[in-house]
Amino acid sequence: MKVAITGASSFTGFAIAQAIAKQHKVAILLPSSENSYSGLKQQRLRRLKSNPSVEFYYSLPVEEGGTLSWIEEQKPDIWINHHHHMVDYRTDSYDMERSIEVGVKPLASLTQNLKEAGCSLVIQSGSFFEPGEGGRQDRRITNYSKSKKLVWDELLLQAERNDLSLSKVVIPNPIGPLENPDRLIPGLVESSRQEEEFLVGNPESSSDYLPVFELANCYLELIGKPSKVVRPSGLISKTLDWIGLVNTELFENRLKVPPVKLKLNNSGSNISFANPSAENVSVDWSLFWDEYASYIQEKEG
Repeated sequence: MKVAITGASSFTGFAIAQAIAKQHKVAILLPSSENSYSGLKQQRLRRLKSNPSVEFYYSLPVEEGGTLSWIEEQKPDIWINHHHHMVDYRTDSYDMERSIEVGVKPLASLTQNLKEAGCSLVIQSGSFFEPGEGGRQDRRITNYSKSKKLVWDELLLQAERNDLSLSKVVIPNPIGPLENPDRLIPGLVESSRQEEEFLVGNPESSSDYLPVFELANCYLELIGKPSKVVRPSGLISKTLDWIGLVNTELFENRLKVPPVKLKLNNSGSNISFANPSAENVSVDWSLFWDEYASYIQEKEG
């Protein structure tokens, strides 16, 4: 099958594309020109380029008409709707208007063209931050989480109108090599390298940690199957407990360096985000830590 994916320069998008390319042809649609990607995004795309099952198509923002022409010409069998406006997504300044422009408004024409081109399935990348997901309903709903829900609601409507099969993967907290530097493990690695204390905000908060390639396999397993929403769960852990695991498994046991010293900040409110434990994924954690350690050692030479 020919599987088209947007957002493949992201941490999770890269892993999804890599997993699907094991069994199918993958077409990667990117919104910017080839020479505009740098840093981690460039590294991810470079790794994907080494796979003969992957093709790249640049300068195709989903909110512009070129994507519709591409669908008419290339006729993908599967569409993975992974892109989303992510600038300042953790802050109150998140641009909802831009998010709707990128993620919601194109869906009517997009799904119609996909149906006419013979596409059999759309897979949406959701988030456990969305209203109605993540287990708890008593937390503050951010503009980012609202925007993800708006995309899903519109996809449900347009998929029904166009008689398209629609599935969804509700992403928990993905972890692994090539994740962004502002995430927890890269922050701990940098503190270790600098021999500095690491500030832990809300150590009693908990999250659902899932290796990114286990997450990616969930997309692969949806291909050729009836419409379904999957909510994969990895290891649900309090922040402080998770850091203790990183210190032991990654730093002490594999990198052979002292554990990172911590400075705790309990001033904020504790929150919990987790997918249902009923959909727990079987994870080879020893292999995960081995691969993460190898990545750090390779990166540091």
